[in-house]
Amino acid sequence: MHDASPAEVLVVAAPSQDGRASRITERLEERGLRVKRWPEEDDSADPARSFGRAAKSAAAIVLFVDRSVAAGKIGAPEELLPALVKVIDKLLLVAVDRPALAPFVDLRADILPARGDLAELDEGSTGDVERHVVHEILAEVDASHAPVRTDAFDEYRLLFDSTERVVERRRGTTQTFLTVNAGLSAVVAFLIKDLALTGTRLAFVTIPLFVIGMLACHLWKRTILQYEALVDWRYRQLRRMERRRFVGSYRVFTREWEGLYAPRGKKRFGFSGLEATVPATFFALYALGLAFALASLVGLLDRLRP
Repeated sequence: MHDASPAEVLVVAAPSQDGRASRITERLEERGLRVKRWPEEDDSADPARSFGRAAKSAAAIVLFVDRSVAAGKIGAPEELLPALVKVIDKLLLVAVDRPALAPFVDLRADILPARGDLAELDEGSTGDVERHVVHEILAEVDASHAPVRTDAFDEYRLLFDSTERVVERRRGTTQTFLTVNAGLSAVVAFLIKDLALTGTRLAFVTIPLFVIGMLACHLWKRTILQYEALVDWRYRQLRRMERRRFVGSYRVFTREWEGLYAPRGKKRFGFSGLEATVPATFFALYALGLAFALASLVGLLDRLRP
């Protein structure tokens, strides 16, 4: 235990969520934290700048997302998103209405409830979620907690090693799908060049191959995106451990994310995004081949010939 000023938590909610925000505020204040609500009455002129000022001093931020927030009642989402990106590692989204999360999904912040939304839960389950929110915030900003550095570093190293293995599995998956698509391309080339199939016979043989290729590309892209979400979540935990457990350290993963991966406007650097263009390209080629095969099968290509 050590003496320290209580951490500040910023609770962001539209007037429609005043009741829930007040309950969270009371529970956090009972645990000795300073809680500030946003927006306030004088925050309407420039919501993005006002939020940025309020968030700067906060150790953690809770954002209640419902239809009012998505509709811009506390500021247009497209104006708030750049400010939210800057505080992504200390942001917790509370999903009041899951469809309303759409503008905020790309932030990849932690979301409670993990599945569904508060609107789907009964009163008891909603209370459990609110207690979980308080627990998550306390774990994030509890200044009275003196961590055991050796244990924390072992956990940090274990998480990093397992994350590297996930990255390697993602690369292996990409290599496997590249091999599959190269094989399908080779078979199509063999049918056209070596067997010299044409017309209806070629169409009947290649259509199943093109369909299989498109399905494989769809699965390939979905797998890449799943791995992207998993790796992103793991690295977010590493950055949190650097901030919470290793105060004063160089925080290499935090610096790497801020320098290379943090979204800046519409530009975003990421290997997963580049990888996802490969199956999309193959998919487009298969779709084009399928269109030609179907056109040949119904005789449309013959009609177009002079």
